[in-house]
Amino acid sequence: MELGKFEAWLKRSAGLTEKSASDVLSRLRRASQFVNVNSKQPIEDLIHKLGKEPKFTQLTDTVRSQLRRAVKLYREFEDGHG
Repeated sequence: MELGKFEAWLKRSAGLTEKSASDVLSRLRRASQFVNVNSKQPIEDLIHKLGKEPKFTQLTDTVRSQLRRAVKLYREFEDGHG
């Protein structure tokens, strides 16, 4: 993962603040414990796989949503810069 470049992209292209960008990075790291966020499979398949992970399903709705959003943002970054 290119976290430094991703963080800069979040601030520049997604318009996030320093704190919000840092939160997304943290959530992306957490999501990477469940799935390979660098996988080239379609984002829908990756999100589906994430949703099937038993430990992921034990998280609150809010946290699951935040992790899915972080993965989607990372994929958007990768698609534009990979």
